[in-house]
Amino acid sequence: MRYRLVIYIFLFAFFSCSAADDFEVIEKGERTSKNNRACNILIIGNSLARDAYCYVPVIMEEICPELAVNMDIMYVSGKPLQAHWNYIHTDSKKFTWDTYSTERGKWTTSSSWNASEIISNQKWDLIVFQEGSVNARTYESTQPYVSNIIKYIKTIQDSVMYAYTIIPSLPDGASSIKNTTSDNIWVMNATTSKRLLDEGIVSYLVPCGTAIQNARHSRLDDYGDFGHLTYDGRHLQEGIPCVVDAYAATEALLRILGMESSIENSYLRVTNSWVSVINVLGRHGAVIEGSEDDYFLAKRCALLAMDHPYELSEIGY
Repeated sequence: MRYRLVIYIFLFAFFSCSAADDFEVIEKGERTSKNNRACNILIIGNSLARDAYCYVPVIMEEICPELAVNMDIMYVSGKPLQAHWNYIHTDSKKFTWDTYSTERGKWTTSSSWNASEIISNQKWDLIVFQEGSVNARTYESTQPYVSNIIKYIKTIQDSVMYAYTIIPSLPDGASSIKNTTSDNIWVMNATTSKRLLDEGIVSYLVPCGTAIQNARHSRLDDYGDFGHLTYDGRHLQEGIPCVVDAYAATEALLRILGMESSIENSYLRVTNSWVSVINVLGRHGAVIEGSEDDYFLAKRCALLAMDHPYELSEIGY
């Protein structure tokens, strides 16, 4: 049944969106005049949000050329959502504002913003939360801060969809892991995420961490300067590791937005020059370009995470 679902998604996406070749010949500056739908997405998080989402708008544009993507990250380095909430209710100019638009075709960033300036800049279709790597392990460390931020956002605009990112766990061997394992930390992250969904705090989950943990149970686990897909024992390395993260995020966002498309129809390949062209923010290490089989495996890890966000899947190789 699982394989039939993947095949169905691929065929649906193939007939719903233009081919990859169409994307390649369209210059970035020309795209907005041909788009008939725009989506505005705000991510609230730290450097793990950059790992997960910096590739995403370009993949979305590739497989859905009719879509114009505006994606912003309301970013504080190394901080959990509790700190975000503290900065919001004290009206502190502590936020870095990362922005991407289809028209511009690359990321830009600027610092010293308060939350109201960022949130009021767009009519957001979707706002996605990303918790810090320690606080994500327990519900009590994450709540009531997600709810508090949502209540604040509703004073500025309503009719927004909310999602929460299952973040990647720290890898085995990381200095901050003691008396536990990467798999156990992933279980804690997923459990917190499920409770936020079950209690109606958010309406959707983005299973990036499950996709990464699936990949750690495959041969992709060998990638990364530190190993286990990471550059430094915390952040994912550029290239294939971030592609796994981005595939899960892209697939989730497209489904949430009701787009008839899938990552099965993505043919984009990440290179050192490509990350420079779109100005990927907070890069970690040299790009691991990977093989065609690696990209197939990355898609498999992400699609299985979408179907089973609270389970690790046996990839087989």
